[in-house]
Amino acid sequence: MLVACPHCGESTQPGQYCDSCGNKIEKTCRVCSVANRFGARFCANCGAPFEASDKKPTDGAPDSSGAQQKQVTVLFADICGSTELISKMDAEDANTALGSVVATLVKAVTRFGGVVNRQMGDGVMALFGVPVATEDHAASACFAALAALDAVAQMGELALPIRIGVCSGPVILRKTGRDEADYDVAGITAHIAARLEQQAEPGTILMASQTASLVTGIASIEAIGAVALKGIAEPVPAFRLLSAADRPSWIVRSGAKALSTFVGREQERAELSAALERAAAGRAQSVALVADAGMGKSRLLHQFLQDLAQGTWQGTWQGTWHVMRVETTALTMAIPYALITALLREFAGCSQDAPNAEVATRLPSVLASLGLDAEFDTAPLLAHLDREVEDTGLQVIDHVQRNDRLVRSLRPVLLRYAELHPFILVVEDYHWLDASSVEVLTELFAGIDAARIFLLMTTRPERRPGWPRIIQASDGKQAKIEIELERLTADHADHLLQELIGASDELAPLREHIISRADGTPFFLEEFARSLHETGALAKGDIKPTNIVIPASVQSILAARIDRLSLLHRSILQIAAVIGRDVPLGLLAAAADMHELVLAQEMRLLRAAGFLVEVNQRSGVVHSFAHALTQSVVYDTLLRSDRRRLHARVLRALEVLHPDDHDEVVNHLAHHALQAEVWPEAARYALVAGQRASRRSALIEARAYLETAIGALSHQPATVDTITLGIDARLSMRSVLVTMNESSAIQEHLKEAYDLAEQAGDHLNLARVYISRGSMLSHSGDLPSATQLSRAALDIMLANGESVGIVSASFSLAQAQWYAGDLAAARQVLTSNTPHARDESGQRRTTATFVLPSVVYFCYLARISEDLGDSAAGFDAIKEAGAIASRHGHVFDQVLVNTYEGGLLLANGQQARSIEMLERVLDATRSNKIEWHIPLIAALLGRAYVDVGRHADARLLLRQASILADRNRHVGKRLLCSPPLVRALAEEDPVAAKGVAMATLRDADVRGFRPTVVHTQLALAHIHLAEGKPEEARTMLEEAAQLAHEIGLLREELEARERLSALFRQGGQATPAAAEMKAATGLRQRLAAFSASR
Repeated sequence: MLVACPHCGESTQPGQYCDSCGNKIEKTCRVCSVANRFGARFCANCGAPFEASDKKPTDGAPDSSGAQQKQVTVLFADICGSTELISKMDAEDANTALGSVVATLVKAVTRFGGVVNRQMGDGVMALFGVPVATEDHAASACFAALAALDAVAQMGELALPIRIGVCSGPVILRKTGRDEADYDVAGITAHIAARLEQQAEPGTILMASQTASLVTGIASIEAIGAVALKGIAEPVPAFRLLSAADRPSWIVRSGAKALSTFVGREQERAELSAALERAAAGRAQSVALVADAGMGKSRLLHQFLQDLAQGTWQGTWQGTWHVMRVETTALTMAIPYALITALLREFAGCSQDAPNAEVATRLPSVLASLGLDAEFDTAPLLAHLDREVEDTGLQVIDHVQRNDRLVRSLRPVLLRYAELHPFILVVEDYHWLDASSVEVLTELFAGIDAARIFLLMTTRPERRPGWPRIIQASDGKQAKIEIELERLTADHADHLLQELIGASDELAPLREHIISRADGTPFFLEEFARSLHETGALAKGDIKPTNIVIPASVQSILAARIDRLSLLHRSILQIAAVIGRDVPLGLLAAAADMHELVLAQEMRLLRAAGFLVEVNQRSGVVHSFAHALTQSVVYDTLLRSDRRRLHARVLRALEVLHPDDHDEVVNHLAHHALQAEVWPEAARYALVAGQRASRRSALIEARAYLETAIGALSHQPATVDTITLGIDARLSMRSVLVTMNESSAIQEHLKEAYDLAEQAGDHLNLARVYISRGSMLSHSGDLPSATQLSRAALDIMLANGESVGIVSASFSLAQAQWYAGDLAAARQVLTSNTPHARDESGQRRTTATFVLPSVVYFCYLARISEDLGDSAAGFDAIKEAGAIASRHGHVFDQVLVNTYEGGLLLANGQQARSIEMLERVLDATRSNKIEWHIPLIAALLGRAYVDVGRHADARLLLRQASILADRNRHVGKRLLCSPPLVRALAEEDPVAAKGVAMATLRDADVRGFRPTVVHTQLALAHIHLAEGKPEEARTMLEEAAQLAHEIGLLREELEARERLSALFRQGGQATPAAAEMKAATGLRQRLAAFSASR
């Protein structure tokens, strides 16, 4: 009777271990952690039922029999010219010849852990890294390919020429039957492998660059250049496989590339040195270096042995240590007593690939040299070398007795050898040891105490040696210890990356990104760096963190760990990966359709295996992926259809768990809705998330969400609701883009919003678009159009009683009128709608600007009142704007209030206070990246600088602001900066000043920016006077006085008339001088009346 393995799902014989994946077939009780037989329904220790904890997450997780994405190596091999060969042979002979070769190919594949999933008459297709992912799938494929060539070549007359193609990468696997070979494979990886096989010459192996990168140091390869493959657009770099290392050890692999600087591990090296000191004193030591793959166990071992060989280690015992190394691989797990056979080879002085017969021949003389007499029991040792022995007792004793005899034979050998040659026995990758070897090794060293023997092993957390972390010997000293390698600190990781990719400040963000991804794993750091070099990204400067992909070598290591989980825990981990890096237990339980208490028990195993860590938060228990890369790899194994389904389940779970507070999790809702392609929810939640982000000044985040909303709406039919959402999204985007200074994109979104509103015949939304377009047109210099649109919007809003819309339309219209100099009309618009501006309810919903509409409203009322000479009304309005801004606490609100308040102070002769306030506002604007507002501040602050004689500061600030305004097509703001720039330039370069002034006059006059014309004429009159040209100055002043009078600019008219009076007086013209002074006196009295009313 077959049972289903809980780890890989394959059918296997009942027993201790699965014959497909090698994992133990047992059930661990989630309550008391005791192991039970696989078929148990209740725990034999505590009686807890298994049914509840065995429950698999319902359809939230992908079906294990369905498709999945994996990193594998695909191998194609066939007989060259088989059709021609068959035509020359008898049918039966041809069948025999082809069948023999194909059988040889199959044997070579299965010998190295591959799966033949397709067998043709003249060839095979094989997969490496299935059904359970392995980190060495590419190396195994290379060994199998070379073994196949060698085996076929030795077939004599039956030998036929073969060719092989190999490629590594992602494929989609779909189970088509119960057998492990029953897979349907899809993806470019298999296609490239097949085409490379067709390109290969007889007797050769071609591999793709993806495979070549994974077998660096293991295989000897020859680049043959890029080859054109049928069905592939671009030529593919190809390599010829020549040979491979007999033992793909860490030493061989690392020898192919320069070792990076050894960083950190001071504590671990100290513990190793202390253990070696104890062993040197005659107290045998057993040390296990424990860590996940890639953490640097082999590198630490290498460094330790190198220190020892170079004499860096300074101990009290000055003798020489003999080092014996025994390696294991995933393939040796299936070979009973593999460690014992390897150990005997070391004692016999033979290479690890020496035939057993050679070892058996040399072993007796070695034992004799150790002084072991003829009575020594050699039978158990020789039996493991496939030698016939006369001891018939070995044939009838059971497994336990056989192990006991083997231990009693080996132990004297080790002890006697240690007397003559104190030694370090290195067992690399203990986790790959077969069960029999583990039993013998454990028993063997349990009886060794007083000897200069140092057993040093490397292993992974899931396969620790059978002792607690520290065991003391009979004399109370440590004898058996585990040293668990910690992750590199951020400083150590950065030190390593500086060597690998560069130490420049420019690369600091890239290093930080890699460190956050690699999470302190040295191998991952090295592989990310190697990938950057191999792809040429560093050389090309293409070093954006978002462009970095997880190297295939790193994916293979993580996928192998993940595949060793049971189907249940793999499914839970997949749902967790969909949720994100941080996984609330309640959300995971809801998405997986599991009871929270049952799920909590299952999470214990995932925490123990190092996949997750538990964090207690106010909101409840949250599990986080211990490593960001693990989440990425788990997520990447899911097909897009499975991802969509799981994201949809998480979305619904979030909605159920947060029925009344969607806003609290709206970012998560938007993300999962988008990934699930549930377009209505994606649009709605992304719009809310974008608007919330814009209010937090998170502009990049806001833009991304709003783009998501617009994209999601494109997948839906046009309805009233979708059109309204589309308009909202585009108007919200306009606010973001204004701050990001992207005028072209703003115009595009506003046009789309206008088209949508026209299509729906929605007057209110059309008015909202008019407001936004009117504001943009004012800044871009088209005042007639801006005025027309804004007035139309105000009419619509007034007709519909839309209070927020009335406020927004009012200041949009007032803005255009202020630029044009229709100051009285602008003030009338604002004062008549003041009650609406004082109603702040719902105003955060506006998307016409980042600033609260009431704040903008009262700021414009303050500026226009001041321009009309009414300082009292100006200060009252700015006070009201400030109170509203304080209540809402938005940075943009306060920036705008302080800007206009600084302008009021400047107009009333308080230059020092004005400069102090405006400089503070300018700093806040720059630090908050509110570039669109800088020209307005600069126009006021530049004028203040000129007033106090800081002409150089004024020139620098105003030039920069003008450039910024031009870049963003803000004609209006650039024109505001021009008059003070003319005055600042006049002190240094009158010719340049006049040039700017004349250009400004032409532009302002054509566009109808009448206040700018007045201010420029006053500045130009100053230049003419300095040049000794009174007539030209008089003309400018008369024109300025006339236009200022028409507009209502009291202060500017006062300045013009006082200067005209002085000019006439200097020219001896008393009558016109008196007339101008009389007019000036009247203006002063009007200004004084305004001030008195304050």
